[in-house]
Amino acid sequence: MNQDFLKTVDKESAVIRLTALWAMNEAALGGLLHLFRTPFSGLILASVAVILISLIAYIAEHPGREILKALIIVLIIKLTLSPHSPITAYIAVSFQGLLGALLYSFLPFRVSAIILGLLGLVESVFQKLLTLTLLFGMPLWESLDIFVEHVLKRLGYSAGNVEGQGSFWIVSSYVLVYAITGIVVGILIGNLPKRINQVLPSLEVPDISISAIGQSSKKKKVFWKTKKFRFFVIILTLLAIIYFSVPQAKEILHPLYLFFRVVVILLLWFLIVSPLLLKLLHTFLKKKESTYSKDVQKAMSLLPAFKALMVQAWKDVASYSGLKRIRQFIVVSLSYCLLYKDE
Repeated sequence: MNQDFLKTVDKESAVIRLTALWAMNEAALGGLLHLFRTPFSGLILASVAVILISLIAYIAEHPGREILKALIIVLIIKLTLSPHSPITAYIAVSFQGLLGALLYSFLPFRVSAIILGLLGLVESVFQKLLTLTLLFGMPLWESLDIFVEHVLKRLGYSAGNVEGQGSFWIVSSYVLVYAITGIVVGILIGNLPKRINQVLPSLEVPDISISAIGQSSKKKKVFWKTKKFRFFVIILTLLAIIYFSVPQAKEILHPLYLFFRVVVILLLWFLIVSPLLLKLLHTFLKKKESTYSKDVQKAMSLLPAFKALMVQAWKDVASYSGLKRIRQFIVVSLSYCLLYKDE
């Protein structure tokens, strides 16, 4: 019978390392994916988060308690390194952490992994759909219905069966992709400890060079104080006056009305709602920061080395291709980070 090396590692050290990886996923990888507008970025981030939460649960003596502690540390680091992140990003990671703590406290590891993978990923896609609905309203989905019907007719298909249902099929397909991926990730997590145990005994952590990355101290001017913003507000105000005072203008300016609606919601969100929620979150995390300051500093000190180890791990699995390379990369990179000597 193969020895379970993951059960013999220093649990406190292993959990803080996995927490650091979770924080790096949310703060660094998340920012990178959003910067390059990577398709299915939510799917990637949620999948990695589910993997790390599950490994914390597998190693920790008290999974629920340790996951909640790790969640607080991740949120503190995320707020520190990515203060520009929207409140929705904090909601997503909090949902995954709280759900993981609940599941792993009461259910077997493999069952919890599948449920966490499924619900963790589906929540992220529903959050996006809710955001789109709040921004654009039902006209967005009505436009999708008309567009799908038009495309089918142009292709020579009868649109009778999908008339008014184009958005339903698009949304359903989108949700299905996330749901299936979540289940697959959950199943793979069930075998992940075994794969890591096969690698750990013979793996040697490579020597890495860590170069400090300077951060720009240049501050951007607040956008609502710029001349462009003031000019934009004046134009929108004039259009609103015309829209509501001239009867014939309503039909002509209806597309502009939809645009105006989106802009108003965005302004309310970014100027009032989001800052208020972030302030409340910041106040809560500040109270917790003193309690977890040692763990936060420990996790943050590991981030530069872990970034270098990730790059090296990707090079080390270059002989693989496709999904096999990704799977092997996950195993090797996690093993590197667990074995890394930081003292």
